[in-house]
Amino acid sequence: MANQEIDNVLEFIRVEVQDCLRTRGVSNQVAEDSARAVTERVMLRYGGTPQYVSKTRRQERREAALRDFSGDNHDAVCRRHGISRRTLYRWLAEGQCQK
Repeated sequence: MANQEIDNVLEFIRVEVQDCLRTRGVSNQVAEDSARAVTERVMLRYGGTPQYVSKTRRQERREAALRDFSGDNHDAVCRRHGISRRTLYRWLAEGQCQK
């Protein structure tokens, strides 16, 4: 990831945290300070390492795929949720073990 892209991601995080706090009634100064602190922590924790951010949370994706599975629609479920058959089978097996 190029430095410009990293700066854009950090700026996005800063703005989102700031906006989120403001919508919850936090003062502008506290929202700005908190947003800056969050971006600094992200840089300290992940700076210099490549990171992948999934579009969906794994557990939500798993639950949705299993909910959509009817027993004979393997290909459709895999295509819809962007998973392999192997992943679907593993999730199904894990579900059987939990029962």
